[in-house]
Amino acid sequence: MLTDERSLVELLRVVTVDVHEAASVEEALHRTIAHICDHLSWPVGHAYVPAADDPSLLLPTALWYLNDEVKFATFKAVTEATQFTPEVGLPGRVLASKQPVWVRNVTEDANFPRARLAKNLGVKAGFAFPVVVGAEVVAVLEFFSDAEYADDGKFTATIGRIARQLGRLFERKHAQEMLSRERDFMAGVMDLVDGLIVVLDARGRIVRMNSAAERALGSGRGPLEPRYLWELTPDPGASAQLKGLFEELGAGAPRKQVEVPWTARDGARRVTAWSGAVLRGKDEGLRFVIMTGIDLTERKRAEQERARLQDEVILAQEAALAKLTMPLIPICDDVVVLPLIGPLEAGRVRRVAEALARGIAERRTRTAILDLTGVDALDLAAIEALLEVVRVVGLLGARAVLTGIRPEVAHRLAESGVDLGRLAVKSSLQSGIAFAMRSR
Repeated sequence: MLTDERSLVELLRVVTVDVHEAASVEEALHRTIAHICDHLSWPVGHAYVPAADDPSLLLPTALWYLNDEVKFATFKAVTEATQFTPEVGLPGRVLASKQPVWVRNVTEDANFPRARLAKNLGVKAGFAFPVVVGAEVVAVLEFFSDAEYADDGKFTATIGRIARQLGRLFERKHAQEMLSRERDFMAGVMDLVDGLIVVLDARGRIVRMNSAAERALGSGRGPLEPRYLWELTPDPGASAQLKGLFEELGAGAPRKQVEVPWTARDGARRVTAWSGAVLRGKDEGLRFVIMTGIDLTERKRAEQERARLQDEVILAQEAALAKLTMPLIPICDDVVVLPLIGPLEAGRVRRVAEALARGIAERRTRTAILDLTGVDALDLAAIEALLEVVRVVGLLGARAVLTGIRPEVAHRLAESGVDLGRLAVKSSLQSGIAFAMRSR
């Protein structure tokens, strides 16, 4: 008989407590090995775990119990250099069967690779049991005695309970590791995002924020309790906007974006576009609000700079246009010349008409010569606008004369089908001036 029932109950109790208090799976295994060896007064205990990339291969660990480090140093060194596959050796048989295996005398066992070494050390009985999670063996614990023992059934039953305790520990730790990895992954993903991400609970308190939000807003936690998002800005207006957006989202309002000017931690004024999404529980109750912010400050500055440059371009264009339009040139008291240079489009022709009308009214002009020598392009809309200029000149009591029409412009006029019979058209500015002087 290995132990009495009372001592088995005590072994189970001690192991159960230690398993729950252990900070890691490795610590729990180490303590369990020590408790079992101490309970049995057996000198050797050790743990194997499957290889991470091959669950059918058992690898030795550094988890040992040795009551005599010197005596069993060679046994330890050989064991730590030995790997086991299914059905090979004591650990391999446990791996294959997923059941405890007991050997009365390992030195007489044909399937014990360390038999000769065990005999030299006086090792006799050996047993091992698996720790199983689901259908997978996650650890094998082996123990050795310096005397022969046979399993009495009660001890193996207790070991089965201990193995189940360890299995549940493995499950919990695995779940915790998975959760930790998932949290680390989500935190990593959040930190890769350039925008601000702030997770709020149902009351608006900050649960988590990414690094970008930390840098922009500061820590989401006060010395005693979580802070509210709208408390992180000293601007009353920004605070009210953020709180209002949170309340609207929580009340079921559709998603929208709100541009919020605020003061950053460094004192700089910034503009952030905030929006949010609601996460609800199975009961449709509000659980979290995910607030996302995009810093628009640089974009706004860029837009302002583009607008400024655009204004400068417009002013430059207008200045260039004024140079191209040229002022009215008086030939005599009642004859003026308006030379036109460059492409002529409808908008520019209308400005020409305005300038010409003012000049005719101011000078009491009788003849206005529009010189097209410098015009290299003329579209249909510009032609119609040009005819409108001629009509305006006529309504003001003066006569319009077109001069210097280039071949390509003449071709365009011909294609337009406009009746030029009512117009005075001369080939050159010189002939147009002579015509005007004769007509006085």
